[in-house]
Amino acid sequence: MIKIAVYHHDSQLRKKVSQDFMDGLKQSRLYGKVYSVQNLQKFSENLLDGKYRFDIICIDTDEKELVQRLMGHSYPNIEYILLDTPAEDVSGYMRYKPAAWIRSDGNGEAAQALQACLYHLHRKREECFCIHTKAKSVRIPYRQILYLESRLHQVIVHTVRPQDMCAFAAVLDDVEKALPEETFFRCHQSFLVNIDSICQLDRTDHNLILSSGETLGISKRYYKDINRIFPWEATI
Repeated sequence: MIKIAVYHHDSQLRKKVSQDFMDGLKQSRLYGKVYSVQNLQKFSENLLDGKYRFDIICIDTDEKELVQRLMGHSYPNIEYILLDTPAEDVSGYMRYKPAAWIRSDGNGEAAQALQACLYHLHRKREECFCIHTKAKSVRIPYRQILYLESRLHQVIVHTVRPQDMCAFAAVLDDVEKALPEETFFRCHQSFLVNIDSICQLDRTDHNLILSSGETLGISKRYYKDINRIFPWEATI
């Protein structure tokens, strides 16, 4: 699931760009959600504290000091888009390596910016989970993993393509330590889920619904941590 945050001090422009991103996700047939940021100060604090997780942040640079502080932190899995930044100021943000720049009157630029971000995110995420057994060695790209399940002293790797599913002898606790926490989330004693495969949170029944249609339960022990990867509201 792709999570995008959009901030601009002009609510109408923020709404327009947010809708453009939603349209772009639909055209690309991607699961995603676009969050409209109303308070940049609060949003920045929560992001820096690790309470929010986003893949793409489209940001108005009107509040320069706050934006530079935000972009200056090292978040390898976040791509930034400059929104409505004056042409003469764009060069000042190049050191932060934004993926794209959208003008306030740029028709179709949001779709192009989204594709640029997806390209960079794809390259960054082409990391693999390596499994070594006596019989063979297997490399599975993270993006192909839905979740890992602990069952009968084995860890089962559930993949996008069911025929690629595999199992190996291990303890899920040890596997969790070896995988990046920004990509995998422990939702249950038996499940370690790929955050990017989550498309919906069922708060009523405490379940995660995956892009495959499968449902994983969230145990009470881990439920308090869910806000780290799934902000509650679409408006922040």
